[in-house]
Amino acid sequence: MKLLLSILTIFCFATGFSEERKSVPHANYVVISDEYSSILKPGECIVRGKIHNPNYYSDDEKVPAIAGAYVGTLDKKRFTYSNDKGEFNLVLKEGDTSIYMFAQGYDEVVIWNYKFRSQHVVNIDFYAYDNYNMMEVDKPVIYCYSEIELPVHIEFVPKGELTFTYPAYENGWDMLVNSHGITDSKTNKTYPYLFWEAETDDLNFRSEDGMIGATLIRTDTLVAYLENTLAQIGLNETEQTDFITFWAPRMLEKEFAVIQFLTDDMYDTNIAELHIEPQPESMLRLFMLYMPLNFDYAPFPIRSQQFESFERKGFTVVEWGGSEMPSLELNP
Repeated sequence: MKLLLSILTIFCFATGFSEERKSVPHANYVVISDEYSSILKPGECIVRGKIHNPNYYSDDEKVPAIAGAYVGTLDKKRFTYSNDKGEFNLVLKEGDTSIYMFAQGYDEVVIWNYKFRSQHVVNIDFYAYDNYNMMEVDKPVIYCYSEIELPVHIEFVPKGELTFTYPAYENGWDMLVNSHGITDSKTNKTYPYLFWEAETDDLNFRSEDGMIGATLIRTDTLVAYLENTLAQIGLNETEQTDFITFWAPRMLEKEFAVIQFLTDDMYDTNIAELHIEPQPESMLRLFMLYMPLNFDYAPFPIRSQQFESFERKGFTVVEWGGSEMPSLELNP
């Protein structure tokens, strides 16, 4: 299933220098001023300004500010975050030429090839537009296991609009689950898993304390990485094979990728609620977000993810899905 996730659409337009901004900008940033300051150390440059959300602009209202946005160099060596007023203050080195702004739910803004000069203070306002693009929730599949035959009723509530289910989903699925698989109570047809897909306009990498739990990998190590990580999370060999054969071919598009896994409660909150009667004795839900990259570093602060061990017992339900985030190109 695909989640059409347009989280990082890049706008790379400059308006040049401007003394004042009195209307909604047609570009995504404005350089207000660039002035020499004897107070700064040689080789140091200060970039400061404010991050606005012009989607809610009107003639009678100020453009709302965006707090907690990341502003930094493309290699992440120098970065900062906007405060609750949307203001930021970033210290650069002479020779830095590009910076970008990233905030969850907004289009990313990149400033290319700007000459940040020694002992200069540069005032820049960013204008970050809401990201309204629809994304596909890609192939969530639900496996059910039980050694004892059980009549099971399954309902789910996706965060977006359903586009396809198999078998047909009519106010839920009524199935018989046993050691042989999942059998439709009405048609007597057996399935290896239940399938659904949806579209949503609200899917992003999830962050905590300004950091995104994720892993940057070279895609020539993708299969080994998925085998190890999926086994660590708790998928069995069949589930791993289904996952890897579906996702790996499309994930080789670029040389690198950033991967985040949403598990259990995060799946329920961000992808879909799942309601099952009788309640499973053990349940694992796993959703992968990944972004193809043509460079060898994550375009936002990341830290490694830790996963709790999963023990299968009795009536067990396992669900996995994923979504490709739009590829971020940092070559102008």
